[in-house]
Amino acid sequence: MGLVLLSLLAVLIVVVGGMWMFQRQLIYLTGGPPPPVSAVLPGASEWTVRTADGLALAAWFVPADEPRPDGVEHPEDSSVLPPPTTTQECLQCASA
Repeated sequence: MGLVLLSLLAVLIVVVGGMWMFQRQLIYLTGGPPPPVSAVLPGASEWTVRTADGLALAAWFVPADEPRPDGVEHPEDSSVLPPPTTTQECLQCASA
């Protein structure tokens, strides 16, 4: 019985030790760089958003098929504002 427990403990130590040593490879299971956005999502565009500390984040944007039915009304003439057309306008809307 003692030999079985000792063997199980040794296997556990080897498995946990191996997972600790190769944890980086276990976290990022990638098959290489991501495919181009057009190959995955037709009509999508690829953006790079820079954070305040200079980090570049890659993002994909897929525009909606239809405008939202609850469009934002302009306070002066009560007309529905058009959707943002540039990356900067989209980011300004998202941060508001």
